[in-house]
Amino acid sequence: QIQLVSFTIQLDGKSYKMLAVNRPGLLKFIWRSNKPNALVFSNWCAEVIDEILQTGRYDVREHQEQIENLQRDLSFTQTQLARERAEVERRLFLVIKNAVSEWRMQNGYRNTDFKWRNTHFGQCCGRLLGTIYKKGATPYVRSEHMDNAKQAIKDFYGLCQRNPQSPSPPMTQQTITNHFARTETVNIGR
Repeated sequence: QIQLVSFTIQLDGKSYKMLAVNRPGLLKFIWRSNKPNALVFSNWCAEVIDEILQTGRYDVREHQEQIENLQRDLSFTQTQLARERAEVERRLFLVIKNAVSEWRMQNGYRNTDFKWRNTHFGQCCGRLLGTIYKKGATPYVRSEHMDNAKQAIKDFYGLCQRNPQSPSPPMTQQTITNHFARTETVNIGR
């Protein structure tokens, strides 16, 4: 069972809020992640645990440089996660979903319209032709075109709501792939 304890310590005239976790919780937390920075952190935790078991204590002041390196790694990881989250938000599917949801909320409807998104995905791709790029098989909206892309989808959705047409056949992975085989492709490798 994982147990967390919050407390404050005084060190060199400064107060530090601390969070302590029991050993099972710490081990579960450390070895759960596959990220490279998690490996650095887990190695540091192993050193701390080893020193505590050998000496009965761990003096932070003796390891200040190591702690500062860990703080830099944490800051870098947070920045990297923010970039990755922003990129995920640019996936064309999510841009379409968010634009439709916004239009529906602004016009007094609840939820989103999955059926419309599924049947009109190809038309949305066609309307955003110059604003998208692909990574592998996944289409993304270029960051500089996000606002215009969302507005274009909202306008298209509104038009479809005012002038309903017979439904288009649903998009499959093959029809999406065929559609993008005809569009501009910019592959960005990792």
